[in-house]
Amino acid sequence: MHWIDPQSLPETKHRVRQFLVNPEGYVEGFISVEGQQVLVPPHLGRALTRAVTAGDLVYARGIKPRNADVIAAVLIESAHGLRIEDHGTPDRPRAEKRSRTAKREMEGEVERVLYGPRGERRGLLFQNGVTVHFAPELAEDLEEFLTPGIRMFVSGNLRTTKWGTVLDADYFWHPSDEDISKAK
Repeated sequence: MHWIDPQSLPETKHRVRQFLVNPEGYVEGFISVEGQQVLVPPHLGRALTRAVTAGDLVYARGIKPRNADVIAAVLIESAHGLRIEDHGTPDRPRAEKRSRTAKREMEGEVERVLYGPRGERRGLLFQNGVTVHFAPELAEDLEEFLTPGIRMFVSGNLRTTKWGTVLDADYFWHPSDEDISKAK
């Protein structure tokens, strides 16, 4: 059982724009039409995608860390009354068929910074919907890339699922840069 009582947390309303996929291929939340990032633990991703689709209205109860535009949800409820509640990590996670990764380079324009449940910066969302993941401890070194509107190149392992595409980045660089910024 999760230690947080979701009924004690504020409720927020969102319309799902797109799901967010982590480098392992699991859904870990969504971006709302309103621009909010809402996270769930990866063990709830399957339940989330079964209960809602892009365009659906949902209600979330969760914790918002200081200085980060993210909600770490412990309860999501669809407009139809389907509830996804975090009862803690299961003893044995369900195996999912996951897609393969391939080494890729890609160019994109940063739409927003993505955060982890404690407010740590750990990725970017490109305008084209691709999630770019990096280790949180690298955020300070990557400061120049964490600006909406900036155009950049990244390389790393790309994984595409039916819920979204994620690139687990190992290099970042600006189109005009000669030096490559190593991310790992």
